[in-house]
Amino acid sequence: MNRHLLLVFCIASSLVFSNAFAQSNGGNQPAANAKQQATEKKETPQPSKSHLQLAKNSIDFGTIPIGQKKVVELTFTNTGSKPLIITDTYTNCGCTGIEFPQQPFMPGKSGKLTISYDADEEGFFSKTITIYSNADNKKEIIKIQGIVSKND
Repeated sequence: MNRHLLLVFCIASSLVFSNAFAQSNGGNQPAANAKQQATEKKETPQPSKSHLQLAKNSIDFGTIPIGQKKVVELTFTNTGSKPLIITDTYTNCGCTGIEFPQQPFMPGKSGKLTISYDADEEGFFSKTITIYSNADNKKEIIKIQGIVSKND
């Protein structure tokens, strides 16, 4: 019987001392503190990136005489906190072109995209241009439209 009491006493003592030691070193904290730490971890800001902000996501080219080419410039800005690099572009038609700067744009800096449309066929047109970059919004789409008319 004494042996059992001594064993229970030793176990209880070791639990009390180990818990006290762990709390003094930051481990095994009460549930309220553990919940607070979890909340703090969620609020830790993630590493920031660049962000491609277009002045417009759609452009109306208006009316273009058939056989002519119309060129429009579109401004963009890096509204993120890391350098922005436009890596590639894609157009869904050979009649549409885009020129983009190759150099990195630092946070807060702006640049221009040069968008062109070759008016080879009469009628309404609607095309898309996709811009790929290292930004958090890795892909941006620009819609262009207009009307190609006969020369009068």
